[in-house]
Amino acid sequence: FALDNISNGILAAIAIIALISPIATTLINNSHESKMKQIEQKQQMYQLNTIHKRELCEEYLKLLADSARGVPNGSLKLMEKYYVLLPYIPQKFGKTFGDFTLKMANIHLDNKPLTTDDSIALTEIINIIREQIEPK
Repeated sequence: FALDNISNGILAAIAIIALISPIATTLINNSHESKMKQIEQKQQMYQLNTIHKRELCEEYLKLLADSARGVPNGSLKLMEKYYVLLPYIPQKFGKTFGDFTLKMANIHLDNKPLTTDDSIALTEIINIIREQIEPK
């Protein structure tokens, strides 16, 4: 009689585990899949943001060159791109960026070549841009 009770108990435990096991496996798989989707979405957003910033920065640098060459409307386009790019530039570099952009927007009016300080500022601007678009 005691052996039957033990056998029945073991059978009942196996039956309960057999019922619970697929449910637990499904819950674990769903949780893992949800976390993987979140990671993929974050990665995709990061990639899209990086591409967007890169395109803005490349256009800004192109417009810097256009403005320096005196391309018609180059200065206006440069200033427009500066304001579009500004939210992506660290605040501590905002003044440097703004001062240099304004100088470059007006360089053809001054009819003066770039100074050593301008070249240093340009190098700093390029380094700021590089820091913003390179993967971390």
